This record gives sequence, structure tokens and C-alpha cells, in this order.
Amino acid sequence: MLQFCKEKQIKFLLSAGLIISGSLLTFLVYRFDPTRHWLIPLAFYVIFFALCFSITALAGFLARRFVGKREFLADQLRVSLRQGVWFSILLISLLLLKAAGLFNLISIALLLLAMVFLESYFLFSKTEINR
Repeated sequence: MLQFCKEKQIKFLLSAGLIISGSLLTFLVYRFDPTRHWLIPLAFYVIFFALCFSITALAGFLARRFVGKREFLADQLRVSLRQGVWFSILLISLLLLKAAGLFNLISIALLLLAMVFLESYFLFSKTEINR
């Protein structure tokens, strides 16, 4: 799937995701009271995840495209999307820790350590499968 995408399509999809999620987040924050129903905070976290993902994936893709070494477009996109997902998970996890009152240096360090272990596990298991 990633091999058939063109650069303009990728930029358009990520930009559209950025605009749509930004608009939805703005609408949600200004229109609804989060204490009225449990779905509103859930919608906030989901939309904020989409917003963070689209921002980081688009920024990473554009940075790799203009500054990085010449690689295949699919490889650049795959790395940008993976890093966008990890960064978005990190931000959402930090927000959830803050909301639960568990936001301190120890919990942040444990979260980062868990994410580093997960990323290294996925990278090493991928290289073992390819051998």
C-alpha cells in the first residue's frame, strides 16, 4: 500500500487529517462540557491523538524528505508514521497520568523506559523475521 502512494497524496492526507482533527478538537473544547458525559473526555483523547499523530507524521515526513538522505518514499513514510504513533501515545499517556494525579518523574521515567523497550522489541523482532 505504501509503495503506491505519491508524495502529494501523502502530504494531502496528513494535512487533511491535521485540519479535520484540529477543527474537531476546537469544536469539542469550546462546545461541550467534559463533566456532563464520559464520552466527551474519551473523544478529546482520541481527537488529540489524531491531531498529534498528523502533526508529527507530517513534520517528520517533510523533514526527512527535504533534509534527510535519499531513501525510498515508502521507507520515509513508514518511519514517520511509526514515530508519529509513538509520540502521540507518549503525549496521550502523559495527559492521562496528569488527569489521574500520577504525573511525577518516576512515572514519566517508567513510561519512557517501557516505550523504549517496546520500540526496541519491535525493531529487533523485525530484523529477526527478515533474516
